[in-house]
Amino acid sequence: MCSPRKSAARGAGAAWRLVGVLLISVQGATRGAEGFAPAMTMNELVVANEQPSVLDDSAKQSDGALSHAAFPELGSLALADGRRRLSYSQLEILTASNGVEDDNFGISVAIAGSTVVVRAAKCDTSGSGLAYVFRTTNGGASYDEVDVLTASDGAAGDCFGHSVAIKGDTVMIGAPDRGSSMGAVYVFSTTDGTTYAEVDILTADDAAAGDELRFGWSVAIDGDAVAISAYKQNSAYIFRTTDGGATYDQVDKLTASNAGSNEKFAYSLDISGGVVAIGAMADEGAVYVFRTRDGQRRN
Repeated sequence: MCSPRKSAARGAGAAWRLVGVLLISVQGATRGAEGFAPAMTMNELVVANEQPSVLDDSAKQSDGALSHAAFPELGSLALADGRRRLSYSQLEILTASNGVEDDNFGISVAIAGSTVVVRAAKCDTSGSGLAYVFRTTNGGASYDEVDVLTASDGAAGDCFGHSVAIKGDTVMIGAPDRGSSMGAVYVFSTTDGTTYAEVDILTADDAAAGDELRFGWSVAIDGDAVAISAYKQNSAYIFRTTDGGATYDQVDKLTASNAGSNEKFAYSLDISGGVVAIGAMADEGAVYVFRTRDGQRRN
């Protein structure tokens, strides 16, 4: 683990700049018999920069800082200590093969490895929604549309594709307005990376006819676990697969400790490494963090 960097001794007239540094809090963890337990919290300095591939002495000033005049190819990316900021170049613009005006293509998007999933179509009575799958075979230089996903029982106004998530060979598509806004999440899987089959439809175990949950408003995947929001019920549901993604079972339902004073709990969420972060929008807003110790239920 890195430690905060100490400033080096400054010479007379030396100019120092700190660029692209993010101070974050990292919570360590030690594994015990029942899972992960907090060990310590410490501040970390994370620098989002990379070293230039070539540096010679002519490019440096007397204090060791990089001279832009002597190293013009780095341009505005050069930092005073010889590092370089990360930069991105636009490679491609993705569009739907059968897109039409007002499709809202790109209103939600997810990426994993060489695959990108993009939602299109409005959440209205004009259609149930679509999700497009793009894939690259040349390291991201270009992407090809390989499949268009639809719900097997889709109906106009379902808002299929309002949320999308992808992990490995599995794609999750939320349809929060399905069944009079009860909502559902559709699970798709691929064996060849180019064609996807619907393998499961997830719904809340405790939902009753007529309930407005908006289940599937947000969805996130991490390994064999899935987190799904139902913000109209101020809840988030955790599902888990034990058969490689063929089927998923609900294993927990998360609510805020002070749910009575927080509306729109689970309006957004994410999951990683057994930790679920759940956003609540009411009043000043808050993010609730949950952690599992046994892989299925909270302790």
